[in-house]
Amino acid sequence: MNFRDFYNEDNTPQTNNFETEDNEFQWQIDSLSTEAQRTLFYKSSTTTNNLWIFYGSVGSVDSENLFGFMLAVPYINEDILKDTYTLATGLYCDHRHSINKGGLKGWRVIPAGDATLSIKLDPVQGTVEGEFEATFTKTKPDDTLEQIRPKGTFNLKRDDLKAKQYFEALPDTV
Repeated sequence: MNFRDFYNEDNTPQTNNFETEDNEFQWQIDSLSTEAQRTLFYKSSTTTNNLWIFYGSVGSVDSENLFGFMLAVPYINEDILKDTYTLATGLYCDHRHSINKGGLKGWRVIPAGDATLSIKLDPVQGTVEGEFEATFTKTKPDDTLEQIRPKGTFNLKRDDLKAKQYFEALPDTV
C-alpha cells in the first residue's frame, strides 16, 4: 500500500483558516453522506506544473478526526474547462485522515488506486462544479486493509480570487 505520513512535530495547534462559507463539497461512502467543513479551490503556483486544486474535509489533525479528499487537474489556460479526467489522463486524487504515532499527531495521505472526475470550471468567474468517484486502500486500526469508494460532488468558488478581490477592493493607503 502506497501512502505518506506527515506529523505536527511539536503538536502546535493548527489554524483553521479555510471554512467552507458558501462552498459545497460532499461525499458518500456506502450509505454514509458527509458535508465538508472546510474546502479549498485554487490554482497552484508552488509546483513546476500548474494545477487546479479541489479539497474538502471534516475534523482536524488536532482533534485526531481529520478525514477528507484532494483532487487536482492540470491548469491549461483561462478558458472554460469542461472535461472528465482519470488518473491516466492527468487527475491526481488522494484521501487524508488523522493518525497518531506515540502521541505525535499527524495525517496520512493515500493516493487513489482508481479515480474519475468530471468538472466544469470557469477560471475567470472563479467557479467549479465537479463530480468524482475513487477507490482507496487504507489500513484500519487493527492493521487490516480496507477499501473505501467515495462518490462525491462539489461546487466551489476560487479561494485565490477571493483574496485578490478583497485586496483590490481596499482603498489605497499611505
